[in-house]
Amino acid sequence: MKAAILGIAGTTLAPEERALFAEHPPAGVILFGRNIADPAQLRDLVAALREALPAEAVLMVDQEGGRVARLRAPHWPELPPAAQLGALFATDPDAARNAARAHGAAIGAMARDAGSTWSPRRCSMSRSPARTM
Repeated sequence: MKAAILGIAGTTLAPEERALFAEHPPAGVILFGRNIADPAQLRDLVAALREALPAEAVLMVDQEGGRVARLRAPHWPELPPAAQLGALFATDPDAARNAARAHGAAIGAMARDAGSTWSPRRCSMSRSPARTM
């Protein structure tokens, strides 16, 4: 398995992509807006990827909330951008932590239900890089 996460071109796994994954199995695949149309299509795509990828490969979806959302309405709930959580942190850190946990749980559930095994997501709650949640 190659230490690489790859994207694919469209809403289905192309024969050329399947051949590439067979010859050079990646550590995973990340899905973007161009790959997702609706839940049924996504289930089919995830099944095809699972068939083509090594068992330990991860499937990811670029889902953070706000503008960075690949799972979108009307099929999935809209979530606020992480910057809103940061703004809340400036006035009410405890509420922001609770909101961030709920935000993360919602994204995790959406990604899991879509067949993803991991969702790269960042949430900056402070301008200080040393601050943790």
